[in-house]
Amino acid sequence: MRDLLLTAIFLVVTTTFVQAQCTINSGNSYQFTADLTPLTTLPGSATAAYYSYFWEFGDGTYSRDENPDHYFAITPPHEVLLHNGGSYSEGGRPGVKRNNRCSPIPNGIIPSANSYDIISSGNLGAELGLNAGGNIVISNETVPLMLAYRNTSSAAINGNLYLYYNDDSENLAFSIENLARTHHGETVSETIPNNGTYENSLGWAFEDLEPNMENRIFLDVLTLDTMQSRHTLRMVFVPDNSSLAAQTYDFDLVTARAYDPNKIVGNRKEKCLCRTQKYDYKVHFENEGKGAANTVKITVKDLEKNWDIESFDFQTAQIFKTEIPRENIDFFMDEKSETITITLNNVFLAGENEADRTKEKRGFVAFSIEPKKHWQPSKSEASIIFDTNEPIITPRKAKIFPKACPYFGVKGGLNDVYNFPNGETTTNNFFIGGQFGWRTKRNYFYQVEAMYAQGNLMPLVDTTSSNFVAINGLDSIAQNIRTVANAYQRIDLVPIHIGKRFGNQLNIGLGYQLSYFLKNDQTSQETINTFYRNQNNIIEAIARVENNPIPIQADFSPFETQIFADINYNYKIVGLGIRYHYGMTGERFKSTSFSQRSNLQVYALLQF
Repeated sequence: MRDLLLTAIFLVVTTTFVQAQCTINSGNSYQFTADLTPLTTLPGSATAAYYSYFWEFGDGTYSRDENPDHYFAITPPHEVLLHNGGSYSEGGRPGVKRNNRCSPIPNGIIPSANSYDIISSGNLGAELGLNAGGNIVISNETVPLMLAYRNTSSAAINGNLYLYYNDDSENLAFSIENLARTHHGETVSETIPNNGTYENSLGWAFEDLEPNMENRIFLDVLTLDTMQSRHTLRMVFVPDNSSLAAQTYDFDLVTARAYDPNKIVGNRKEKCLCRTQKYDYKVHFENEGKGAANTVKITVKDLEKNWDIESFDFQTAQIFKTEIPRENIDFFMDEKSETITITLNNVFLAGENEADRTKEKRGFVAFSIEPKKHWQPSKSEASIIFDTNEPIITPRKAKIFPKACPYFGVKGGLNDVYNFPNGETTTNNFFIGGQFGWRTKRNYFYQVEAMYAQGNLMPLVDTTSSNFVAINGLDSIAQNIRTVANAYQRIDLVPIHIGKRFGNQLNIGLGYQLSYFLKNDQTSQETINTFYRNQNNIIEAIARVENNPIPIQADFSPFETQIFADINYNYKIVGLGIRYHYGMTGERFKSTSFSQRSNLQVYALLQF
C-alpha cells in the first residue's frame, strides 16, 4: 500500500497517482472529490480491493468520506490534504475498512458533517487518520496521526501538550516527519519535561483554550520497526493553572508487515520470570463475508515447534466487548502436530448484511504459552474458519526470546546439618536470604546471594585418657573430655555462583562464600569419667564429674571463607537444594582434617 498525499487550494490538482476536485456549493461550503486510479483485487481474495481516505481541511477538521462536503467558518484559502491507501489490491497490502466510532461534533464547534470528536472523555485523545487497521501501522510507511486535547474546566486556560514516543531505546519504532500541522495558534514548547521511558519527545504551547473545546494537531508518522510488535505513545496535558491537574493519555500502536483484520499478535516485552516466562498472544478475527457466522474455529501453531503445548493457558475470547462463555468454547491440543484449536460455538459474528451491528464483526481470543527453549526463535501463525468456509491464514508472528534473562529469589534452610567427623546430625542452625542472577541463552547462570544465619556450631570435642593404674586393688583409668561450643550470628555473602541449568528444572553450580560473624560466643565444658576393670575384665564406670560451662575469651578472626558445590531441583517457582561446603579459612577450619572442614546445607527456595 502506498500512502499518497495531495495538497490542494480549491482547484483541481493532479499528480502521478491522485486526482482531486473541489466544487463550490454555496458561500464557504465546498465538495471535495477524490478521483483515483481503479484498484485490481488481489488474486484469490474474498474481499474486493478498496481505497480508504483521510482528508485534512486545513482548519483542524477532517473527514474519512470519499467525497466529503465541508463548510469553512473562515473564508479560504486553506491547505487541504488527502491521504489515501489501497487495500486488498495487487501491489498493495491487505487491509480492512473500520467504521468511525467517534461521537458527533458538539454545537458551537466548526460545523462539518464529516468531522468527529476524537476524545471520548477527559482531556486527551489520539487516532490514526487512515485507520483501516485500527491502531495498526505498516512497517516503512507514513501515516497521519491526530492528537486531540480538550479543556474540561469552566474557564479558558493556557498550557502545554507533550508527546513522548519510542519506548524502546534499542529499537526505535517511529520517526515524526515534517512539522506538525497546527490550526489554533499552537507554538513549539520552549522546554519539554524529561521522561526516562521514552527516547523522543515533542511539545506545543497553547493559549485561550475555551471550555469544552477540542483542538487537534496533525502529524506524519513514519514506521521504522519491521517486526510485528506493540508500542506506546504518551500524551501529557499540562495546564498553566496550578489548580488543574495534569493529564496523561497512552495510545498503543501495533507495527505490522501488513494490514489484515485476521492476525496473530503478541506482546513485545516479556516478564523477567525466566522459569515461568510465557508469551502472550492474541488472535484477531473479522467476518468479511455477507452473512453472519455462528462458529469460529481458530487453529494456532508455531512453525519452529518451540511451543510447550502443555503450558497453554487460555485467557479470554471476545466478540466486540462481550466475553464468550467458557461452555461455548472447545479446545483441542494435538501434541503430534503441535497445534492448538480453539472453537467458538453458538456465537454471533456479524457480516456485511448486518449493517446495524458492524461492531460485532470482529473479535479475538487471547492465550499465553511457554517456549520449550527460551532463547530459540518462534514463528507462529493462525488459521481461522468461519462456519464451514475456507480457512484464512494469518500473517506469521516472529519472535525470539531474549538472549539473557534476570531472575531473583528468596531462600531459607539449615546449615551444618551433618557432622562429618562423628556422623551426627543437627537442626539448630538456620539461615534466610535472597539471590539475584542472570541466565544466558545457553542456560548458564551467574548469581549472587546474601543471607543471615544463626545457631550453634557442631561442638569441638577433645578427649584424653590416662593409662590403667591400680586404685584400691583395681585397674582404673581416668578420661577427660573437653567440649567447646559456639553460639553464633553471621552474614553470609556469595559474590560468585556459576553453573548450568539442565532441562527446565535441574541446576548444578559452584561458588565461593564469605562469612562475617556478628557474634561468636564460645564456652568450654570439662567432664571427667573414671572407669575400672573388674575381675571379669569388664570395664565399668566408677564416677562422672561434669563441670559447668566456662566462657572463653577467644581471640578469633570474624571472617570465614568456604567454597561449595550446589545442586537444586525446581518445579515452576519452587525449588529444593543441597549444598556441600568446604572450609578454606576461619577459626573452625584450622584443622587440616577433610572431615573437620566439611559441612552440608539444605534449603528451599522460591525463584522468579
